[in-house]
Amino acid sequence: MTLLRSVSLNFLLRIALGLLQVLTTVELTRMMSVENYGQLSMLILNAALFNMVTSLGIDSSLTYHYSAGLVSTRNAWRTIWIFILFQVTILLLWFLIRPLTPSAASLSLSNDGQVLLIMLALVVGTSLQDKYGALFNGSKRYSTHSITLTLAALACLITLWWYHLAGDHPQQRAGLLIYVCYALLPAMVLVMIFHVRQDTAIDPGTGIRRAMMVLAPFSMVSYLTNSIQLLAYRIDYWILDHYHPGDPLGWYALAVRLSQILWFLPVVMSAIFFPEAARTMGMQPARLARAIRHLNALNLMLAALVILFSRPAIRYFFGADYMPAAELILILLPGILCFAITTLIASFMAGQNRLRVNLIGSSLCLVLVLILDLCLIPRWGAQGAALSSTVAYMCTTAYFIRAFRVRSGCTLGQLLLPTAWEFRQWPGSLKLLIKSTKLP
Repeated sequence: MTLLRSVSLNFLLRIALGLLQVLTTVELTRMMSVENYGQLSMLILNAALFNMVTSLGIDSSLTYHYSAGLVSTRNAWRTIWIFILFQVTILLLWFLIRPLTPSAASLSLSNDGQVLLIMLALVVGTSLQDKYGALFNGSKRYSTHSITLTLAALACLITLWWYHLAGDHPQQRAGLLIYVCYALLPAMVLVMIFHVRQDTAIDPGTGIRRAMMVLAPFSMVSYLTNSIQLLAYRIDYWILDHYHPGDPLGWYALAVRLSQILWFLPVVMSAIFFPEAARTMGMQPARLARAIRHLNALNLMLAALVILFSRPAIRYFFGADYMPAAELILILLPGILCFAITTLIASFMAGQNRLRVNLIGSSLCLVLVLILDLCLIPRWGAQGAALSSTVAYMCTTAYFIRAFRVRSGCTLGQLLLPTAWEFRQWPGSLKLLIKSTKLP
């Protein structure tokens, strides 16, 4: 599959997945109160953070070394399961020391044991999705991961609809349990697909200890970078919940989810550019600059649609209780647009093994978010959280653009603005994109 076809097909799958996730969010907000939805968002955040901290950056290291042929298939999946066992052990020990958060009562559950089971399902599901997704991307099977997640999201949405329409059942707990089950399901499917189709005949059979030593240096730097960036993404949730508990967290969580629709394409492109850059260390920066120019043009058009339709869409799909999220989306939008550029540049730098650039950028983002959150959230609440994220994302993007320009030598205009000739090529490119996404 060509790079154009991979990007095109995965972009369409990402759009489908994003649409299904938005519809799932709509259904969950109808089944839950604003406060309960905020607590579910907090639970998902805690699971993601736990996975990030205990994975030690192995996901990125697997993608880099597996795509470059430096780690065998057998040692790759053995490494994954060693980390899964490690994560489960740490979570169980944590549960024995202190209760997990959010509490059982805030999630409409009867005891802390149920919170533990849900956290285990979320952590294992998320971890397997990320780690086996790294192997699929490293072996250039980009679409398998996206197709599996899209089908699972469709199944989750259908189940939520069916349960909601079924009648007089407890809605809040059911929505939570259905969501968690479908976080674990695609992980199991990815594991089965990978092991059914893997080719062990070419496995060189090096020892697992040596493989771990190969993975460790890249993994540690990536771990530190990704942990810092995840904190930068979500530390505002905790600060907002501390100073303004209740509905503001639900409004802000919804605004973040909807505004990040503009990250669909850059996430797809970065997942492909990263292993491609690792395979061909001489990957031309001009190729990335061209992708950023087209991304900017497309995202600006999408942002215009978001500005026009976010308020009526929230009123229609989510109800009047969630209307404050519309204002938050407008505040978040400039930062979201800028950070789409950062996503692509960071994936290119990681593929070129220039992890120091990403580490500095993530640290800058976290420091700015933390300082601004502590200054703005106590007084301004969710609006302060949105504004601090936007300012931090824009400053971080400025740093990454400067780092890329130093390496590539391109001007700011050459990086951000499509040429008239490129605009004229869009109709032909669209036809080629549609043709390239046809399955054989």
